[in-house]
Amino acid sequence: MNKTKQTVLIIDDDKNFQDVVRECIADEYEVHTAITPEKGLAAVTKLTPELVLLDFNLPKMNGLDLLKEIKSFQDPPPVIMLTGESGVSCVVETIKSGAADYLTKPIKYDELLKAIKRVLRTAAMKTELTHRRRLDQIESKDYEIISSSNSMTALRKKISIIANTDSNVLIEGESGTGKELIARQIHAHSCRRDNIFVALNCGAIAKELMEAEFFGYKKGAFTGAQNGEIGKFKLADNGTLLLDEIGELSTEAQVKLLRVLEESEFYPVGSNQLIKVNVRIIASTNRNLEKMVEEGKFREDLYYRLNIGYLKVPPLRERRDDILSLVNFFMNKLNTKLNKQFSGIADDAKETLVNHYWKGNVRELRNVIERIMIFEDDTHILGEHVEFIQESICKEELYDVTDLSVGCIDTKLEKLEKELIEKSLKSTNWNKSKAAKLLELSPQNLYYRMVKYGIK
Repeated sequence: MNKTKQTVLIIDDDKNFQDVVRECIADEYEVHTAITPEKGLAAVTKLTPELVLLDFNLPKMNGLDLLKEIKSFQDPPPVIMLTGESGVSCVVETIKSGAADYLTKPIKYDELLKAIKRVLRTAAMKTELTHRRRLDQIESKDYEIISSSNSMTALRKKISIIANTDSNVLIEGESGTGKELIARQIHAHSCRRDNIFVALNCGAIAKELMEAEFFGYKKGAFTGAQNGEIGKFKLADNGTLLLDEIGELSTEAQVKLLRVLEESEFYPVGSNQLIKVNVRIIASTNRNLEKMVEEGKFREDLYYRLNIGYLKVPPLRERRDDILSLVNFFMNKLNTKLNKQFSGIADDAKETLVNHYWKGNVRELRNVIERIMIFEDDTHILGEHVEFIQESICKEELYDVTDLSVGCIDTKLEKLEKELIEKSLKSTNWNKSKAAKLLELSPQNLYYRMVKYGIK
């Protein structure tokens, strides 16, 4: 049944009270009633209400016992207890037993409406939090580090060590190297593995909205805030929060972040309610934070708060032993997604893939493999399938050469020219015509220079 209103169930043996409450809230909620504990339990099972208003004094079973029965259900609704008793011990016992709120009769109906809205809003936030955590646990199972190179083997050892601590972590590396994957691995092998992993791209949020993203906000806190929202710190409570591209944070946001790291507490925007959290922070960046500190662009105290466990992810071109393993991994994964039957890589394709510069790192490699598998129907990746990555090689890649700061000017120029020729030949699988075209030389001119520099 499609419901346009949230359902409120009143369990109370006073029929007149039921009628008055129904009249008070019926415009906003779908109201059902039960006059005995037995009928109340049956109604909770049948209706699955969003909220129960429960009288403390009921015949045969008191409201406290009925509350415990309701709270034993799977995904029980929140309960507001109603009673004529105002003793502190009664209130404490009711809240301890799981009541979301407590109102004393005679009830002021504006207070009742406020309590209903508050409890339903809190319940909705808890439901959203639970849903996000379940999705995260499912999603995290798809993350795996594929590597066989020495540099990544060393990195995996560090990941294992860091995962066994609860310290903050800073991960540096070029875009596309897999920094989020490593952050998820740390979380998955930590004591927080059963709780949520939350990722926030600091570079994608306007600086005016960063505080609201961090800490959430109260309804009406600013123009457009029609509903309250949970911030990322509250969402990640008892779990892990990845602050991706941390180097993009404004100075103001850095100050606010530092405070919550030091105090583990914050105020949502527009609220005076102090929220305490227990969150592990993993920060990642493609920038050099230490250099940014020296330049006054990043707070030194925040840098040292984050840089306790430090990991540097090498670019793909520095771990070429991983390339073919990654290609096979992506092929197997994409076969299912694209309904293809790729099972291998031809030798000429292997050479091109291994020798390519991969400026976009693992992300670029995955995109290349997916592009090939979308447009080709072979069972193997062939040399002709990867020709487009040779043709699209950027000139700036060729100019990423070794240090030329020593020696006379003629030696420097010769060293530069030789390295450019070697790079162009490797990037084109030693196809001299393509290399000459890339270097804007005639084939004869290229051949002359190869002989001159002893390039074979």
